[in-house]
Amino acid sequence: MDDMADVIRNAHQSARARHAAEGGENKPIMGHDVLVSMLWEMRDFWEWLVPGYTEDPKRAFNMAAFISYDNLHQYRDFLIKREDGSTVHCPRVGLWARQFMTDKEYKYIGTLTTKDMFDKVVGKRLPTIASSSKKERRSTRETECLKVLRNATLGQFREQFSASRLADAIAVLEHNWDHFNDKAMPPNRKWLPHELAARMRADGKLGDTAASSESLRSVEAQFRTNYPTLLPPPVAAAMRQRSHSLADVLGVRRGDGIDVVAMRGATPQSDAQFEARPRLAGCFVMTFPSPNSVLARLHKPLRHVVFWVWRILGIFNTGDALAENNKGEAAAHELTYEAQLYCPTDKNAEDVTGQWGPCFDKLDKKLFLRTPGERADRNAEDAWSDHVHKPLTAFLRTSNLVGGGFLLTPGNKLPTFIQGYGRRHIGA
Repeated sequence: MDDMADVIRNAHQSARARHAAEGGENKPIMGHDVLVSMLWEMRDFWEWLVPGYTEDPKRAFNMAAFISYDNLHQYRDFLIKREDGSTVHCPRVGLWARQFMTDKEYKYIGTLTTKDMFDKVVGKRLPTIASSSKKERRSTRETECLKVLRNATLGQFREQFSASRLADAIAVLEHNWDHFNDKAMPPNRKWLPHELAARMRADGKLGDTAASSESLRSVEAQFRTNYPTLLPPPVAAAMRQRSHSLADVLGVRRGDGIDVVAMRGATPQSDAQFEARPRLAGCFVMTFPSPNSVLARLHKPLRHVVFWVWRILGIFNTGDALAENNKGEAAAHELTYEAQLYCPTDKNAEDVTGQWGPCFDKLDKKLFLRTPGERADRNAEDAWSDHVHKPLTAFLRTSNLVGGGFLLTPGNKLPTFIQGYGRRHIGA
C-alpha cells in the first residue's frame, strides 16, 4: 500500500507545486497531468487455473488447479489453512467455514488445493494476456463511455480534460493496445499473487487479522441481540464439493456431511469438435490397444477391448525432467503425458460399454496373505482394496493418442459418443 500511496502522491506533485507557487490557499484534488495508464496488462487467471474455462466451464472445473464448492454463499466466515498431514514438499490447503461470525467452531469443508494438484494442472505455464470480452452489455457500455470521453475533449471543460490526458482511457475503450507499447511497466506490477505475498511478508505487511475478526464478531453479536426478530438465522444449505478428476489420485478430502456433486461438461457433437478438445491433467484419453504387451497380460480385459483408456496425471513439456523409465530418457524430447491405465472392471468384459476402473501396479506396503477362510469370505476379499497399490502409469506421446480429452460418466462409463468414436477410428 505504501508503494501505491507513493504513486498517487507523485502523480499529483506537480499540480500541488504549481498551485502553491501561484499562492493558492487550497491544494487541488487532482493534478491535470494524471493519466489512467497505471495498469495496462490484464492476464487471464481463470484459464490459467481452470484450463478450458472459456469453452466449457463445467468440464473445466473437473480439471482445475483447485477444488470448488457449492453453496458458499450460505456461510459468513471462512478459514483457509494447511491441513493435517501437509508437508514442506507438498503443502495441502483446506477450507473451513462457519455460518455466523459468532459461531464458536469452524466446520471442516474439505481440501482446497495441494502443491501436487497445482503442479499437475498449471506446471510451468504462466497466465496469458486476457482476451477481449464479447458480451453485448460490455460492448454497449464501452461505446457509451467512449462517446462521453470524446465529448469531454471538445466541451467547455476541454482544457481540463484534454485529448492527451484522456488518451489512455480512450485507447482502452477502443482496444487500441499498441498505444501502450512505449510505456514501460515497472516489474513489480507484473507480480503474481504469491510473488506479491512473499514481498509483503518480507516487509512485515501481512499482519495478524485476529483483532479485526474479533471486532466483526462483536458487532454481529450486538446486532443479533438488539434486533432478534429482524434477521432470523437461516438454515444453511448443505455445502457440496464439486468433483475433480484427480481427487482420488491426490487424496482430496472432504468433511463430514459434505457430498460430492458431479460437474459434467457438454458432450461433443462432432468428430472435429472432439478432436479439438485439449488433453489436460485429470481428463481421459484413448490410445490404440496393445493386446500382446505385459500390461494386457496383467489385466485380462485389456486383451479384448478395441481401444485403451488412460487418465492424464501430469504433462511434461520438451526439456522437462522425467522419472526413471525403460527408455532411459532423462528429459522429455516432445510433449509427453504421464497417464494411469484404466480397464473394464468386469474381468470377462470384451467390449467398452461397461464400467471402467484404474489399474494398479506394485504394492507400496506389506500385506498379510489371506487364509482359506478369508478367501471364502467376500467381505475379506473386498478388504484388499486398491488404495494400497500404486497407479499403473506410462508415458504417452502425441502420436499415441487418438482424439481429444474427455471425462467418464458419473457411473464410470465411457460416454456413448466416445465409444462410437473409438470404434470408428480404431477398430470395430
